[in-house]
Amino acid sequence: MPKGYRKSREPVDPLHQFRQDNTPGLINPFELMAQQLGAEDTRQSRLSDPYTFIFKYAYTLDPHDSASPIKRFPDHPYIKAMIKEWLENHSIIVVKSRQMMASWLFVALNLWLAMKYSGQYIFFISKKEDDAGWSSQLSLLSRAMFIHEHLPKELQYGFKRSTQPAILTFPKKNSCIHGVSQDSDAVRQYTSSSVLCDEMAFQERSEQVFASLKPTLDGRKTKLDLGEGRFIVLPKMVGVSTPNGKRNLFYKLVHDVNE
Repeated sequence: MPKGYRKSREPVDPLHQFRQDNTPGLINPFELMAQQLGAEDTRQSRLSDPYTFIFKYAYTLDPHDSASPIKRFPDHPYIKAMIKEWLENHSIIVVKSRQMMASWLFVALNLWLAMKYSGQYIFFISKKEDDAGWSSQLSLLSRAMFIHEHLPKELQYGFKRSTQPAILTFPKKNSCIHGVSQDSDAVRQYTSSSVLCDEMAFQERSEQVFASLKPTLDGRKTKLDLGEGRFIVLPKMVGVSTPNGKRNLFYKLVHDVNE
């Protein structure tokens, strides 16, 4: 044996350090991978049903209720009906009142979509970008972030948040939610899988926005099975608003007015 070398008494195991389960500070990569795969399977299993996501996991914020501002969606038949319509139709129009929680509901459903399926590009459109983005706790992206932060930890995904432009991204799913104003060119530049147009009756440029979205809505359509006889169709757009007179696209769509 050459001088300076020492004979090893035991064969060298290159993974020896990873097999020492009780060694502080060392990580078994095989167990870690199994845990990650198992966590993703569990997460996707719990995300399989949008009704469960809405009524069991999603929380909303009511700043007018100082005693109990954080609350779940009420298990009302009209909310279940709106979920069903959103899932099964490419375009729906919802006339809302202030206490229907319609905006919260469609924000939550689009968040579910971004977390459930990979590669989703979702738009939240408001009259002003501040209302679609992060400017207040009730801006649309802020609502999505609130819902995500109040999900059980095992359901949450890692995310990135940008302010200019206002985007919430889930890198692991390659999905994002982009908050824009009615004046944004982004709607024309990107092919979206889902669009929420909030307070549509107050958007003076809603007809131009709708014209930009129509090629996507009229393009390739997809139907995805959710199990138990349920499905979701993509792409989709939902227009939500309180009424604002007759001189707007929202009114024309609600009343089927042709000009």
